[in-house]
Amino acid sequence: MRYTEWMLEQFPELINEPTAKTFGLIDKAKEQAKLSMRFVGYACTLVAIVIAFIVASFSEDFTNIDFPIVLGVVYGLVYVVLGLIQKRVEQQIIKQKITELMRTKDM
Repeated sequence: MRYTEWMLEQFPELINEPTAKTFGLIDKAKEQAKLSMRFVGYACTLVAIVIAFIVASFSEDFTNIDFPIVLGVVYGLVYVVLGLIQKRVEQQIIKQKITELMRTKDM
């Protein structure tokens, strides 16, 4: 995501500021959001594993497809979908951190 474009739309007072200051603010927001983003990543992985096992278990009862094959396919699909959701959540977290930093002007 291009946070600089988003920042200039949300905070027009940054137009006259040096780009180094803008990038510094983005880096600081990413650093502050690392723990939250790591938690989101672990949660998405755990959810993907649980969903894959549940779907694979149920499909084994109703189909002739082997459990490991179904597990792998379902896990891959769920992981991709959750990866996209994870990315959106991480972007929202970073935007929130940038907004907080802009409010406090703590750069």
